[in-house]
Amino acid sequence: MQEESVSMTPLVLWESNILDANRIVIPELDLEWRADRSHLALDRPFELNPEARPSLRQIERDVFEGRELMKARYYRDARGLFESALEAEKWNRDALVELAKLDLRQGLFASGIERINRARQLDAHDAEANFVAGSLYQATRRRLGRKGRVFLGRQIHGVQIRGIHPSRRISYESGSV
Repeated sequence: MQEESVSMTPLVLWESNILDANRIVIPELDLEWRADRSHLALDRPFELNPEARPSLRQIERDVFEGRELMKARYYRDARGLFESALEAEKWNRDALVELAKLDLRQGLFASGIERINRARQLDAHDAEANFVAGSLYQATRRRLGRKGRVFLGRQIHGVQIRGIHPSRRISYESGSV
């Protein structure tokens, strides 16, 4: 084992030829380099255990496989699996949420909002469903812009949809405080 002591100063380039080095440690900077990369390998399986598959219901398998397809951007196939899960079980929370996420990605905001609201009817405090709902409403607001549009059957002014009534904007406020 070769050991070399080097005095280092900030912002000064240090270069050295280290032949046959398996490990370099700089304890003052908490840096370590190893030639052997096996310690970086992930130690967990990346596929579904074949023994677990029969214990899952067909709906759960469809939703699981749909998620995997959506991650790989096979949106059409994922949509088919989510919709088949919803045909079998109309109020399946996971299928509703995942289909709403897919609608968000594909710009189908109205159908996404309808689906996510069905999921939120099952549990109003569902964090994931509320996050997806907020993302859908935010995406809908960006699409509206400043002009008034009809949104879910109501006429809404572009400023009002952002939660600021026109008369309460800063431009309408008086100078005295």
